Amino acid sequence: MNPRRIWLWSALFGLAAALLLYQLLVPETTSPPIAAEEPAGDDAQQPPAAEAPKLLPIAEGMRAVSFPVDPSQGVNGFIRPGDYVDLVAVAPGADGAQSGSLLLTNARVLAVDQRTEAGDEPGTYSILTVEVSPEQGVRLAQALRQGSIAAMLRGTP
Repeated sequence: MNPRRIWLWSALFGLAAALLLYQLLVPETTSPPIAAEEPAGDDAQQPPAAEAPKLLPIAEGMRAVSFPVDPSQGVNGFIRPGDYVDLVAVAPGADGAQSGSLLLTNARVLAVDQRTEAGDEPGTYSILTVEVSPEQGVRLAQALRQGSIAAMLRGTP
């Protein structure tokens, strides 16, 4: 027999043996059939909206946006969930100097870091989450890409 033929037959038998072992040793992963009334895809694993827990009290039509703040630009730890803030966009100007502009006024603070309830003592934090409209959220995201955001604490709305 020709050495090429021996090599070809051994390769074919080796592949067949490997395929047979693979099918015997690796179990098939099948999911149960989906009933017609069950949602398919990503929605299949999520509970219905009525049962989903609400972590942040976001008003209808509004969005929650989080952004980093420097403690010195965040009113030294005095901002708490439920407070209202004005947001200033700080970006480098054409001449290299910092310039600021009023970005949003009267934005409700939903969370400070991951705290969603106001405490008695001021604390340090690095993330603020505020409630904004979709359009305000776009402006806030653009401002974050260009520079930083400073928060100014204000009185009741």
